[in-house]
Amino acid sequence: MLAPPSLLRPRWQASSRPDSMVVALDLTFRETLLIEAEFDFFRVGMDIFAVRLAQNHVDLSVIEYCGCDHGFLDQLGVLPQAQDALRVIGDAIRSV
Repeated sequence: MLAPPSLLRPRWQASSRPDSMVVALDLTFRETLLIEAEFDFFRVGMDIFAVRLAQNHVDLSVIEYCGCDHGFLDQLGVLPQAQDALRVIGDAIRSV
């Protein structure tokens, strides 16, 4: 039995405000910093997005924190990677 149409949506639909950076149409970014966690389930999408930004000549920095999963910044004071990531983000904001 098929689900009713009210419970379905297209798997991919181009829009000006996509739900995923993988299908983002507007790639007019300036300097961009992407912070990834090694075991983040969104990492594949981040990698695709990074390639798309590089292909559009965006000044890009990508940092992957090993041994971490999604939301590791919440572990400030527990994981040294969280402290370093916040330092990197602060430095990037100050440089703008």
